Amino acid sequence: MRGPGPRGGAIRTAKQARRPRRGPPPALYFGTATVLVLALAAGAAVMIMRGRSDPPPRDNPGPRPVATGIAPAAYSDSPSTRVFAGIDRRSVDAKPLTVGEVFPKAAKTLPDKDARARLTLADARLDGDCAAAIWGLELGEELRRAGCTQVVRGAYIEQKAGYAAMVAIFNLAGATQANRVVDALGNNSVPGFILPLTGGDRFDQGFSVARGRAMGHYGVIGWVRRLNGKGNEQDTALLSLLVTVESPKAILGRAAAARTAAASRGATG
Repeated sequence: MRGPGPRGGAIRTAKQARRPRRGPPPALYFGTATVLVLALAAGAAVMIMRGRSDPPPRDNPGPRPVATGIAPAAYSDSPSTRVFAGIDRRSVDAKPLTVGEVFPKAAKTLPDKDARARLTLADARLDGDCAAAIWGLELGEELRRAGCTQVVRGAYIEQKAGYAAMVAIFNLAGATQANRVVDALGNNSVPGFILPLTGGDRFDQGFSVARGRAMGHYGVIGWVRRLNGKGNEQDTALLSLLVTVESPKAILGRAAAARTAAASRGATG
């Protein structure tokens, strides 16, 4: 396996040795993420959710992803929490994601005080074929087993401050599957990762760090780097930016709406 040397992100294949799992970055910033989830969820607007039964996984595996690609130098992950209990199954949160929901006008800039940056959305894309958004044959199979029906990706960049960021949201069958997908990426038991969008940064030079979070039945991957390729696992600006990019307000809003609806049913029951 070739590490992320002077040329940057490691190119990996499914036949190569497993990547060592890195420990999570400092708890300060990921503790902040939990606070951010609760704060945003409390003030989120109520949305009406409609349910339907999930279709069974297709017997036909469909298109296959590319076999090789770029991986971050460091990765950590966390499972879903009680905050997202109301959207722990797609059958109770069946409305498909759209680019407009995930990246409305208010989300087309990504401010971060600690990084002293204000990144701009450079590209966004929704794929109904989950294999089109990732590399790694085994990861493609893992997503198929997890009932992946959509991937929404967004690429942010700011040349002046010198940062690039990526976010990918996988729409999976349930929280159990989301936990498994984000954990598998960290263990590299199923080699593969998300593909950068062509309108953003290539992520193929220097240090980059990523984190996966299960948020109910969604698997959210954040990925950040400095444009000059510098940084390490203790880079506080990168860690702060990672918290910001991996907390999509669309998913927080859905979780808040589900809790509000449940509370309303309890009050009238």
